[in-house]
Amino acid sequence: MPGGTTHVSNAFVQRLSPHASADLNQPLLQDTNTVVDLPAPRQHDNAPAPAPPSGKSRLRSRWLVLVLSSLMQLGNYYCYDNPAALLVEMREQFSEGPQKAQFDFYYEMLYSVYSLPNIFLPLLGGLLVDRVGMLFSIVLFSSLLLGGQVLFALGDTISSLNVMLLGRALFGLGGESMAVAQSSVVAQWFQGKELAMALGVNLSFSRLGSVVNNAISPAIARMASVSVALWFGALVCLCSWASALALSLVDRHHTRAIRRAERRWRHEQMRQQLQHDTSAKLPPVKEATERISLSDTRSFSSAFWILALCTVVIYSSVLPFNNIAEALLQDRDYFKYGTRWRDAHNRTFVYSPETPNPPGTDCHSFAGQRLPFCKARAAAKEHVSIVMSEPYVMSACVSPVLGHLVDQRGGRAGLIVVSAMTLSIVHVLLGFSSIPAFLLLFGVGFSYCVFAAVLWPSIPLVVDVSQVGTGYGVVTSLQNVGLFLTPLVVGQVFDSTHTLPLSNEYSGVELFFALQGAVGLAAAIVLQFDAPVRKLLNAPNSSAEEHEQLPKETSS
Repeated sequence: MPGGTTHVSNAFVQRLSPHASADLNQPLLQDTNTVVDLPAPRQHDNAPAPAPPSGKSRLRSRWLVLVLSSLMQLGNYYCYDNPAALLVEMREQFSEGPQKAQFDFYYEMLYSVYSLPNIFLPLLGGLLVDRVGMLFSIVLFSSLLLGGQVLFALGDTISSLNVMLLGRALFGLGGESMAVAQSSVVAQWFQGKELAMALGVNLSFSRLGSVVNNAISPAIARMASVSVALWFGALVCLCSWASALALSLVDRHHTRAIRRAERRWRHEQMRQQLQHDTSAKLPPVKEATERISLSDTRSFSSAFWILALCTVVIYSSVLPFNNIAEALLQDRDYFKYGTRWRDAHNRTFVYSPETPNPPGTDCHSFAGQRLPFCKARAAAKEHVSIVMSEPYVMSACVSPVLGHLVDQRGGRAGLIVVSAMTLSIVHVLLGFSSIPAFLLLFGVGFSYCVFAAVLWPSIPLVVDVSQVGTGYGVVTSLQNVGLFLTPLVVGQVFDSTHTLPLSNEYSGVELFFALQGAVGLAAAIVLQFDAPVRKLLNAPNSSAEEHEQLPKETSS
């Protein structure tokens, strides 16, 4: 109202400048902890208001931010699966001495000490991003990743499984929280435009790190040693740490520049008003009261919680599937149980879980490697490895393009339905049909790409602009709950169903994955019945300026 007062906060700046950055009041500078009540500026025919300053999403340097944010996660994804890529070499390294009997237990613990804390840590990481700002958070998380990998490599160098376990625990403290920080900073720099494409590029770099690790870590270990391979991973983490530091400095520079521009713009608005209203006075400065806390999650919309549910069940139907995919694909398509072979003494035996090797001969031995059975099994494993990589290679190649299409054409809510439905159908066909697996895993890759391209850009649309980090943290924490519990359930389902007269040993497990996908499908359909949510999620980013975030009154 003319002559009234308004509170200068994020919401006010967003109304004055739709492109303003989401973190203008982040506590990066000390003087940003205070706000000023200013008289609302009036418009006069002979006093045109100056144009408001642009936010981060209009800066050309957003492309530099995209590259740096992608590189800072490369080390995380490269080193996360170092143990899986080097399992054979590590087992040989620890095959002698008192730690031989403990190796398998410690190997499983290398992943457990990473996963279990990350049920809670991403939520705390999201709160940290929202409360103390991007600079401190990114540098902290990347330092934890680097320190953890260095300690892990050092433990292998001195052949200490306990030190290696400690290194993985430290690595886990930064891993998922860094993913939350990455999503938050990209959401700020690409707010209202190209967000899905930017997150797709991030995902592509991340999956590239996983693929490169699987390819070169075993090769380095064979040429040198496991320790050298792990120290190379530490070098990759160091490069990611440098990228994170550079990103923090770039973000701080432009954040300060935008704040200065906003301050000058508001002062110019006041100067013009005071020229026409000499009675206007500048009210006293008072402390800002807006704070981010865990209790703010109670105000999250129902759309947010539905998206979180979709995330849990869809990711739990894709990532844990990879844990059983080798055995499933080998038994289903490439090297089935029940086939007859001859051993080194020309005696017939039946390949089965009870007889995985020719009697009296190990396929890893020199004599065993010459047997037709061992050659055929090795070739089958190579085929299985190629087929298993389809979803991740597809994700690395397609995600940026798919993200760009989502930005330009929208359709997020509808694509979530398509993704969940495709995933359910593919798991049913894997469990109860004879369609070649290499075709069906393209379906898994398609579903994974589509869901990742539409889910993560949807989070900033259904939470308050000051709670984006917290929102990403909540979703990531719930996702890790699913990833922790699903393998345990899968083990129970397999034990109960693998002896039943079904299409294959894993038909019961595939049915469980399909049911999870069906839950995601049902949740996605619920979103379709909420017209404001459907309109918001299906809008292309090119017209996002015409849409506001989900109103609180329609979301509780």
